[in-house]
Amino acid sequence: MLIKIILILLGITLVGVAINGIIKGKIFMKGLTAIKKDNPAQFWLCIIVYLAFGAMLFFFGLLGRIGK
Repeated sequence: MLIKIILILLGITLVGVAINGIIKGKIFMKGLTAIKKDNPAQFWLCIIVYLAFGAMLFFFGLLGRIGK
C-alpha cells in the first residue's frame, strides 16, 4: 500500500513539474534547461516526457498490482 501511495505522489509531482514548466516557459531535465522561446521542440519534448512518465506512475499507483 505504501508503494502505491509513493507512486501516486510521484506521478502527481511530475505532472505538476510539467505544468509549472509550461507556465514559466522553461523546464530543467537531465542536465539541460529547455526554454520555450529558444528551442520550442526541445521544450515540448521535455514536457511530453514529464507528462507521460507522471501519468504512467499515477496509473500504476492506482491500478497496478504489486506483489503476487
